[in-house]
Amino acid sequence: MPYVALLTRLNFDAEGGSRMAFRQSHPPTRIWKSARRFPMMHRHGYAGKKSTSNVGYWWLVGSVMRPREFPQDYDWKELLSAQMRLAV
Repeated sequence: MPYVALLTRLNFDAEGGSRMAFRQSHPPTRIWKSARRFPMMHRHGYAGKKSTSNVGYWWLVGSVMRPREFPQDYDWKELLSAQMRLAV
């Protein structure tokens, strides 16, 4: 079953008419929008202040022959802490 997942900036549609036209002609099966900004990447061993990015991101997921779902919000910190609890 063909499957594609794209992590793109929220302004993916607004940056160009061709992108919006592509997404409208090939609508994603699922849209997951991060309720929290992702942290900025720092080099290994960085001990300074850690801050978040000013850019929001969303997952656009497409699966052939799957029904479309309503867009969902998620909090990556909650998902990460739940995964850590399961790993213990």
